[in-house]
Amino acid sequence: MDSKLQQKLRERREKAALEAIAGKLSGFSLGFGSVPGGEPPWLRAAIDRFQDIRTDPDDVISDETASGELDAWIQELLTRNGVAGHFYVKTHVAREPWVECRVAEGGGGWAALVREAIEDPWIFLAADLSRLIVICETEYHFAAYASRAD
Repeated sequence: MDSKLQQKLRERREKAALEAIAGKLSGFSLGFGSVPGGEPPWLRAAIDRFQDIRTDPDDVISDETASGELDAWIQELLTRNGVAGHFYVKTHVAREPWVECRVAEGGGGWAALVREAIEDPWIFLAADLSRLIVICETEYHFAAYASRAD
């Protein structure tokens, strides 16, 4: 159990992290919190799946890829998998685990902002809570894992 001092320090760090994320995503974030109705039951298993070294990624791109090309790959991957326009991104901050985002159709540049604001893995959840894309950097490439609600 955390002491009151440890709890206050954690809260201060989390608040600073959320403020930094909000500042970087201010052009298209709608707010922080939980997903409506809470995380769907299938989500935890889907996130755990990508952490299993026996799971092959659904797509990869070299870690030597230029930033602009990486951002285009991320945006295309999300669009192809139906996680575009309106979605959630996992923040890695316990008290406000998701940031809701809405981007203009065909709008570019937002993947770079997400990569800058949130450390990997980048976990994207469709607004209808039916599809998930996880992107993480590995030793030689960026790997993407796609999951759907059962």
